[in-house]
Amino acid sequence: MVLDLNRGAVDRMLNEVGNQTTKRAADRVAKRARDNLTASGRIGTGKLRDSIKAEKESASGRRVIWVVNVGQPYGKYQERGTASQGSGYIYPVKAKFLRFKPKGSSTFVFARKVRGVKPAWFMRDAYKSIGMRDYLP
Repeated sequence: MVLDLNRGAVDRMLNEVGNQTTKRAADRVAKRARDNLTASGRIGTGKLRDSIKAEKESASGRRVIWVVNVGQPYGKYQERGTASQGSGYIYPVKAKFLRFKPKGSSTFVFARKVRGVKPAWFMRDAYKSIGMRDYLP
């Protein structure tokens, strides 16, 4: 008995299966990151949480890369925190005072320093928790 394999068909099938399992794992990491953010208690409007998605980054040749992105520019500050130099405070860089309107206020506040936001690490913890089961159906 002679078995003749169509190598092109087998390659295409394996690439498709690899793409599906990688996408599945990326979707699970994105869901875990959204859940971590919700558990941290840092949900205001929900825009940050809703912007966390798994996306196909490149498809060069047979290789497909899936990444989990945060679609809001302030996501990095929630992830890593805002306290400068580990001091726990934010200081002005180009002026003597920080100037801002607090949430719900219509007047400006001037301050020499403000307390920073502690890191939430919602993305880091989601990536660290990935395992073999995340790839399986």
